[in-house]
Amino acid sequence: MANAVRRLQLLSDAPGESSRRGTNDLYVEQYPASWFLIAPSSRVTAKKPLAVDAFGERLVVWRGSETGTPYVQSRFCPHMGASLAHGRVVGERISCPFHRWEYAGSSGTCTKIPYMDDARIPRRARIRSFPVVEQDGFVWAFNGAEPTHELPRLSEGAKHGWGVRTKTQRFNAHPLLILENGCDAQHFKYVHKVDYEKYDVVRHDHGNHAFGFDVLQTMRLPGPLAKRKLVITTSLDYVGASLIYGKLAFNDHHWASFIAAPTPVAPNVTDFTLIVAVKSLPWWLSFLNPIFYPLVARQLFTGATDDYFPIWRDMDPTHRGVLVEEDRLQQRFRKYYREHLVEEG
Repeated sequence: MANAVRRLQLLSDAPGESSRRGTNDLYVEQYPASWFLIAPSSRVTAKKPLAVDAFGERLVVWRGSETGTPYVQSRFCPHMGASLAHGRVVGERISCPFHRWEYAGSSGTCTKIPYMDDARIPRRARIRSFPVVEQDGFVWAFNGAEPTHELPRLSEGAKHGWGVRTKTQRFNAHPLLILENGCDAQHFKYVHKVDYEKYDVVRHDHGNHAFGFDVLQTMRLPGPLAKRKLVITTSLDYVGASLIYGKLAFNDHHWASFIAAPTPVAPNVTDFTLIVAVKSLPWWLSFLNPIFYPLVARQLFTGATDDYFPIWRDMDPTHRGVLVEEDRLQQRFRKYYREHLVEEG
């Protein structure tokens, strides 16, 4: 008994109140150096810059009128503090609405002050530009000066025979609450009503910027098929501690892939986007795909978001301190998440 108690203590962050403090310092407005979903591509235009709040930053998102390149930059002009979201796009530059100072999309440096010679432009006249990738129908920005890892594609989304659906919901919660939830296999039986006989967790590592594992849930089929078993395999890869790339398979038959992208927009406010790719039905049933795609996606949306509303509505995740052996995956993820946080200062 004493050995069991000691093992559980080692699995927790720390005993007593220090455990709560150790968890609390992760639930703050400090986020990983990683890729975050910023906006749907369709909303990023050269006609009007877009104001976005993400990973603790007030941002402006716009598209160059000459190249079509999307840019993500700090929102406020360093001259008088005007919002560049009310400015206009001039080629590959954004112009302040107040005094028409222009900033380059790629570097953020001020390239023009209409009432001054270019040689007199102050060196400090610049805004921060973030690394940007546009793929899978969205604009993504890296929370840092230089990307430390690539943003993977949802490869199934570009393949024939797959249908893609997306949904974004807002939660009054820290993004870590959503990310950590993917490491919890125990709640499936109680929250999602998945009545499995047993489950297994298999880790697979992909380097310093990916944390992955497979959850295998074995279920016995009902009625005359009771002698047969169904194995649901959920493969999850955390990429840079801000995104989850997942695959679902029934008895090794891959049928859906997804990206779970929680983006913090304010303290304890998160926009959670789920991008789902659903495998098409066999060709003789392909006429049902327009119904099948949204039906499967709806089930995944429900499992990823709606099922949690009653619980997350009145929940304080900073009280996560007492862990048991079955929570070891969550503890390992907390360590991985902490290692990716942007250093302050």
